[in-house]
Amino acid sequence: PEWGGTCLHWGCIPTKALLHDAYLLEQMKHSAKFGVDAENVRLNLENVMKHKELVVKRNVMGIEGLLKKNKVTTLVGTGKIARAGTVEVDGKPVTAKHIILATGSSVKWFPGMEPDGKGIITSNEALSLKKVPKSMAVIGAGAVGLEFASIYHRFGSQVTVIEAMPQILP
Repeated sequence: PEWGGTCLHWGCIPTKALLHDAYLLEQMKHSAKFGVDAENVRLNLENVMKHKELVVKRNVMGIEGLLKKNKVTTLVGTGKIARAGTVEVDGKPVTAKHIILATGSSVKWFPGMEPDGKGIITSNEALSLKKVPKSMAVIGAGAVGLEFASIYHRFGSQVTVIEAMPQILP
């Protein structure tokens, strides 16, 4: 397995890498204001995605290194807590002083608007688009929605954010 969970593979880390690259692109496009001449600045989405994957890979390797350095035993399988201090992994009991449940997260969508990977995508697919869409509607003005709106707006999409609550970032 690749350690790191949702945050490292589908959330915080890859999103922050894309945000950084989008910010850098925006700064380069307006660099003349700061006395820096940079002509023909344009997005290379393929390389941006490679950069994002490299950031994720380095963090995975860092986690693996920390687990090894700290002599952490890792088990892969289906587990359940049998009783205080005991976890069963694939039916085999394992005792531990401390047990951490790291269940991850899942993407939420509306009935009738199920993701199809093309016209309706989740944040997971938005992390790996092959081309920048001409326009994009982002449903949800929480942190995740606004991050993707910012990224793809800076990449060149016409972005509309839709939020049910009376304010953004509730």
